[in-house]
Amino acid sequence: MKKIKGLWVSTIYYAQALPFSIVRQMTVVYFRDRGASLQSLGLVSLYGIPWTFKFLWSPIVDVYGSKRRWVLAMEMLLVCFIALVCSLVHGEASLKLIAMIFLAIGFVSATHDIAIDGYYLETLEKNDQAKYSGLLVAASRLAYLTGGGFLVSLAGKAGWVAAFGATGGILLLLFFWHSFLLTEIKKTAESDAEQLKKKQRKLWEGFLAFLKLPGIGQAIAFIFLFKLGDALLFGMSAPFLLTMMTKTEFGFYSGTCGFLAAMTASISGGLLISKYGLKKMLWVFGFIQNLAIPIYAVIAYYKPGIPWLVGAIIVEQFAAGWGASAYSNFVMRQNHPDFKATHYAIATGLMSFTVMIGGAISGFGAAKLGFPLFFTLAFFAAIPGMFLIPLIARRPECQPMTKR
Repeated sequence: MKKIKGLWVSTIYYAQALPFSIVRQMTVVYFRDRGASLQSLGLVSLYGIPWTFKFLWSPIVDVYGSKRRWVLAMEMLLVCFIALVCSLVHGEASLKLIAMIFLAIGFVSATHDIAIDGYYLETLEKNDQAKYSGLLVAASRLAYLTGGGFLVSLAGKAGWVAAFGATGGILLLLFFWHSFLLTEIKKTAESDAEQLKKKQRKLWEGFLAFLKLPGIGQAIAFIFLFKLGDALLFGMSAPFLLTMMTKTEFGFYSGTCGFLAAMTASISGGLLISKYGLKKMLWVFGFIQNLAIPIYAVIAYYKPGIPWLVGAIIVEQFAAGWGASAYSNFVMRQNHPDFKATHYAIATGLMSFTVMIGGAISGFGAAKLGFPLFFTLAFFAAIPGMFLIPLIARRPECQPMTKR
């Protein structure tokens, strides 16, 4: 039974992160191929809007139908939209039309996220939720590297039709796999209308309760600032690396070396937090995450060969994996027991907002300042988040369980 839990946890969170990777990573390379400016590439981050505000329609997903049905329906819709993109990438369709389709994919994917997170929280006990958090992060990182690595490399070798076709094929396989593996969760005897009213009321109450959590202002500041520098780097790392290597090289090294680094960091990050506690590992992971940023400034200035670029990818993925482990663990703990799902949706929305805003302004910064100075300033943007670590590490939710 434990093995089955691990199987569906890993595959649903892979399925959750893959569309995000397509919309936020793969599209950057695709639009760059179509001649988009750095400013336009940075604005791709605005596709994060659905993930930022997904909590607004989460009651509908909670009430109508089952979480399993929502997961499967959204996966089939994603397959259909990717098939549409696949049919248009080399046709006469304008970039605006394709961009709008990707935005639609973003809304479908965000709804898919709501259903998956709800299924995870309702199916697993609290101890299992913590136990599988490292697997969750690892599966997500693997999906990011599939979209930003393997599929980009495939586009370089076989073209965008093949890349988007493979994307649709993976999602279709996941749909069939989840049709077989996921079980239904029993619903209450209340009518949908009664449940929806309760959920809407609970969303509003949950939002107010979130604002009343102890030290929430400090927590929100940390959520915004902890990954700001990393978000700026994330927005421009691919466009920068693609000025110094081909799509095939970028995809290959991101999908192999980057994958190994990210998986190692994600799995070890969860284990280290479990062993030493979030208090200690916030310090370690936070500093490592942000100290990796200046490497890109050095590389942008000196323009070394491929081995140095591969080294930058490895360090970035390793640092980002550890940073994400600490970040996601802290965010998961920002909740009241009566509003866990709502508070998790709000907190992850705040996470997405930082990545979205950082990415959106990154293209303008890189175009105006050049890559060396831009990456230097990205590091300075990370410093306020590091200064908050001593305050955050003292919070009760960061202490070992035995001390709470």
